Amino acid sequence: MKTVFILILLIGLTTVSGGKKGKKDPCKETSKKMLKCLKKGYEPTILTEKDLEECSVKPKKMKKKETKRCIKREKEFSEGGCSPLCKEEEEQTDTPPAPPAPCTKKSVEECKNSQQVFPGGAMEPKFYDGISTFDGCVEKCRSVAGCVAFVYIPKVSRCYTKKADHGALSSEFVEGRISFSMAMSCLEECRDE
Repeated sequence: MKTVFILILLIGLTTVSGGKKGKKDPCKETSKKMLKCLKKGYEPTILTEKDLEECSVKPKKMKKKETKRCIKREKEFSEGGCSPLCKEEEEQTDTPPAPPAPCTKKSVEECKNSQQVFPGGAMEPKFYDGISTFDGCVEKCRSVAGCVAFVYIPKVSRCYTKKADHGALSSEFVEGRISFSMAMSCLEECRDE
């Protein structure tokens, strides 16, 4: 009976001592301490450039006690066969990437083409009379299903709405006529900043 009790006790102790979760990685702890020394201004004497890969070491005057502590840490790091310091630190950071720069959409004025038209692609009706401003033509195109572009002729207050099969933007082809045009998709583009 005593033998069984001692056996159970030994198994229990082995399980408790051997089953500790999360054994600390000696290199991780040593690296962490060594990085603190570097940040305080410790100038390594044993470590190679490979050990200090991508570290920026800025030597500063330190207290003797701190210097002795850092010398000890440097020795531990060097003998531990740990991976390069700063490179490892970089990989451990969980900093999310910076969000993309906000997009400021182009304005009507930035999208407005002067003396250029979109040939073809006429809608039914072909045009709307009584539109007294360029902005009025923008609103007309927004209100007409399938309108993707327009040409505005201010002299006659006329707005020609265009569907997707219109031609490429080209120079005004009616001599002496003043015209403005715009592709509605331009309003969705980001400004070049």
